[in-house]
Amino acid sequence: MRLHRFLKAGWIIGAVLIALSWIRVVDSQIGWIGFWIACGASLISRVRFGGETEYSRLQREIAELDHTIAVGTGTLSENLLHRGITKYEAARFEDAIIDIDAALDKGVTHASSAMSYRGSANHNLRHFDEAIADYTEAIESASEADERIYHLRAFTYFQLAQFEQAINDYDDAIGLSPNSVELLDAQAMSRYVSGDFRGAVIDYESVLQLDPQHYPANHGLAAILACCPSGDLRDGVKAVEHAARACDASSWRDWKTLSVLAAACAEAGDFRRAVKYARKSCRLALAEEKDERTVAIRSLSRTRAFSNQR
Repeated sequence: MRLHRFLKAGWIIGAVLIALSWIRVVDSQIGWIGFWIACGASLISRVRFGGETEYSRLQREIAELDHTIAVGTGTLSENLLHRGITKYEAARFEDAIIDIDAALDKGVTHASSAMSYRGSANHNLRHFDEAIADYTEAIESASEADERIYHLRAFTYFQLAQFEQAINDYDDAIGLSPNSVELLDAQAMSRYVSGDFRGAVIDYESVLQLDPQHYPANHGLAAILACCPSGDLRDGVKAVEHAARACDASSWRDWKTLSVLAAACAEAGDFRRAVKYARKSCRLALAEEKDERTVAIRSLSRTRAFSNQR
């Protein structure tokens, strides 16, 4: 019992240090010390008091499957696939691919699922072309369309900066799951980075119809409405509304969101608030970003002064 109380106290102390760091009462290094204290206490507690860690559970399951395969119990192809999936979950991606390949060679029943997991393993190894080939095979061999595989392939295309292909896959996935906030938001981001701002606005608005407080959608929509190169899409008043929602969702502690709010205020003509939020963004920004934030503040200050003179 004393060990249990000691570990609980360690977790509480760690949590308090993290909280104090978050509100900047103590240095961020103290916060990291608190984080590791809390993690260590949680890990020891799980191992000592009735709990194996997720990693140890997966290793035990792999060992059991090793034995099952060695003695020839059950269907070999299914056992190989099961072990491959378990190795994937344990982040042993190369070993997972070997088992999944063997399962496919043995004619495993769930070939589409096997190819999907092999694609994800290749993706985690940053073998993006192989991942796309696997996802394509999974889509073509599936007995019915699965939006999850389209989503996985779309995300891989996105990482390769092949945005048109990513958008096409997101379209297919959304057709299968039209009320998926995750899919709509991902498609909006693909449109945004490809320069299709009008399409991104439509997608972000669809997300917000389903979830008005959705942080990424409010952030992304505010950025477009405040800063879009196409003047007909800019709307400072709406940009401020959505940026403020995003700031609420991030407890007004995210410098990038505050930077968007500053730009939105400037677009709306409220340069006093624009400078205020730009300065707050600068205080919270990482050191390497501070020069950029400082330049933005000076620019906003000059614009405000010019506006006052007029």
